[in-house]
Parts: sequence; C-alpha cells; structure tokens
Amino acid sequence: MSGRRMQNKKEKRGKKIKIISLVILIIACVFGGTSVFFAKNGSNILNRNNKVSGDNIEDENEVVEENVSEPEDEVEERINIAVMGTDKEGLRSDVDFVVSFDPATKQVGVVSVPRDTKFVMTDEMIQSLKDRGRDNFIPNAKGVRGQCKLTEVYAYAGEGYRDEFVVMALEEILGIEIHNYVTVGIEGFRNLVDAFGGVDMVVEDRLYYSDPYQDLYIDLYPGYQHLDGKKAEQLVRYREGYAQKDLKRIQVQQTFLKEFLKKVVSTENIIKNLPDIIVNAIKYVKTDISVKDALKYAKYVTDINVENVVMETIPGEGGSYFTPDMEGVKELSDRVFYGIQPEPEVIVEETPVEEVVETPVEEVVTEEVAEEKPAVVDTKTLKIDVSNGGITNGMAGKKRDMLIGKGYNVVRTSTYNGSDRERGTRIFVRSAEIGNDLIPYFVGARVMVDTTGVIGDDVDIKIILGLDEK
Repeated sequence: MSGRRMQNKKEKRGKKIKIISLVILIIACVFGGTSVFFAKNGSNILNRNNKVSGDNIEDENEVVEENVSEPEDEVEERINIAVMGTDKEGLRSDVDFVVSFDPATKQVGVVSVPRDTKFVMTDEMIQSLKDRGRDNFIPNAKGVRGQCKLTEVYAYAGEGYRDEFVVMALEEILGIEIHNYVTVGIEGFRNLVDAFGGVDMVVEDRLYYSDPYQDLYIDLYPGYQHLDGKKAEQLVRYREGYAQKDLKRIQVQQTFLKEFLKKVVSTENIIKNLPDIIVNAIKYVKTDISVKDALKYAKYVTDINVENVVMETIPGEGGSYFTPDMEGVKELSDRVFYGIQPEPEVIVEETPVEEVVETPVEEVVTEEVAEEKPAVVDTKTLKIDVSNGGITNGMAGKKRDMLIGKGYNVVRTSTYNGSDRERGTRIFVRSAEIGNDLIPYFVGARVMVDTTGVIGDDVDIKIILGLDEK
C-alpha cells in the first residue's frame, strides 16, 4: 500500500511545495520539536526519498547562493504539510499538527490535533499491516478493530511506514489532502531558537517537573523573560501540571511559536544567515521537502504576516481518549483549509397564530420598526483577547483554554487594570453583529460595541471577565 500510494500522490503534486518550504521547516523545528518526551534523533536520518538528511547537508550548502534567486514557478494552490514530533524512543508521535499555506493571501494556518485523539484505522491501513505480517499490531481498543490514539499510530505502523500512516490519519480526521510531511527532533529545536538569539515572552505559570528516566528537567518561574533554546524546550514540553494537560500545552506551544515567528520574519539578515539556519533545521528532521526548494524560496518568509497566522486546535472532549467533535472539526477544516466561512445562524421567532393582527397599510408608515434580535455571527476567525477583570487568579487562562477547545482563536490573555469592574462579563466588539455566539460561555455576559478604544489595534474582540466568573 502505502509507500507506492504516497509516492504517486507526491508525483502529482509536483511543484506545489516551494514557496512555503522554509517556513514549514522553521515551524516544524520550533513547534514539531515540542514533543513531551523525545530527545536526539541523531544527525544522519534519511527519509524514504533520500532528499534530506544529515549526510547531504554539506552538499546542499554548496548551492545556497545560486538558489536564492527568483523562483521558476509560482504556486497557486494551497499547501498542507503534516508535522510530527516523536517521543524519546521514536515510537510515538506526541505532537501532530498541519501547517496550511495559501499562496494567494500569504496566510498561514496551524491546526493541532491532540496526541490522544481517538482514531480508527482505515481498511487500507489495516490491510497494509496484514500484508506485512503485522496482524498482532492491529489495535483493538474497547472492542473496536483498528481503534487507537493518534500518538500510537506511529508505533503500530512499523518501520518505514510510520510517517505516512500518521499523514493518512490526519487526512482522515481533518478531511483534507496533505502534500508533504516533516518529522522533528528536539535538538534541532534548541539549536534553531539559539540561532535567532532566543525569544522574549511571558511565562504565565510556575513550571516545575523532574523525570530522570525521560531526561526531562523543567524549572521555570512566571514572568516576562528571555528564553534560550534550553529554556524554550522546558516551556513547550511542560504538561503534567496543567489541568487540561495536552490541550493547555498545545496552547502554550502555539503562543511560543507565534512569538518566535515574529522574530524570524523581522530578522533583516535572514538570507545572510540562511545556511546556518537550514543546517540546524534540516539536520534533525526527516522530510520530503528538498533543501534546494527551501533555500530557493527563503525570501518569501518575510512575506508572512505573523499577526494573520491562525493557530487552532480541533474541538472535542477529553478523557482517556480525546474524542473529536466531528461537526466542529468539519467547520474548522472548511474555514482553515478550504477558506469556507460558516453561514451566519439566523434566528427566526415564530409568532403564535392567535397573535397575528393585520395592520392597515396607512398605519405601517407611522409605526416604529420593531427592534430585531441581532444575528449570531461565528467569531472563530477573529483574534480574541481575554482579560481578567475578576478576583480569581488564572481565570483568564482558564477561559482561554475553554474557548480554544471550542475552536476560537484566543491570541492573548491579560489582567484588566480598569476601575470599572462589573459582576457580568463584557464582550467588546467593533460592530453590533459580532460576538453574540460568545455570550453562552460567560456569566451575565453582554456584547458592547467599542467606542473608546478598549479593544486596541491588534485584536478584534476583547473579553473583560466579570466578578461572577468562577
């Protein structure tokens, strides 16, 4: 099955992979390297097409100068790249997400799929295991043949099939076509962060965890600080102390990634430093994206507006398994991967027959028009700031995680310093038709059109939590 199937798919995709290649590699090393428990993958990893490995880094560096010229072909179609981060033993994919790039708009979307997501292998995947004598590796969880967690697909697949099995799983879950993949190691992540001089950002919580068996030592204090590669690794690998475990960790990873990308695209001498960056990136990844393409199209990195990068996690319910809300996943995929916006929900109130009264035509012109109930507009595509205006510490983070789990794009949490605190939550928006779908998630919430600049310039909605939020 798979090797030939995947190879045929790649041959048809041909030239689609170019402009975004370097961006994908940077994102892969930064975000894909955030697996909870995986260490060095080594520097001599060969992918199945022998395109990228530690062995051919020096040869690829010889073509750096000639490959930063004008591109030969423009890319018109959206590109989707699967990114995986494996555990210490290289048997599970503890980080799985898809990066999508739209060449027409230069927009990037990142959709994370939790490691514990429930997945049932396709007939094609099960047949592949049987054909290779791996019948004993066909999962059978809770009496469902082929059912397992997404992170386990990598292990069940077997050597030489791991990456493509996860790609196929992500395609099934998200309902999309994935064009290429990147599998990442943690050492490349540290080196890449250090290559750009680290990242300055706020660490929200006290993070402490020690596990000698996993070679994992995390010790960070809250506050605004400089994170070098080693500290950044601690931040993005922390999981055990969070109430929402992997969902919270994904949110922290996404926040870090965005801050890092801001630094990458604002680095004026990125082309000058490109050989070192590519070496650090490629040396620790397995991918079917060629170094030549990454180098040739490197200058397009600065075309990416980081503020427009959409980072989301598929909606669902947690537990021993993370069960996706497939209706919500479809809405997310339509929006992020296909550019299809959801239809606004129209509320129609039926009037009882006995209350219907005919109004003479001459009276219509003098009657005031009845106030219409505002339509509920989906705001999941907008950037949201959740500000804690209550008295409970950590409430903004709690509400942020809840909204992210529902598919909203919360880009920031903050502490409200104003004196006009209220018992109910206020949802500040830019126009009256926005924000009504957020009301059910908060206590005593009301939507208010911002006329005094409360929202600011970098977000679309500002939610100020009320004193009654718990």
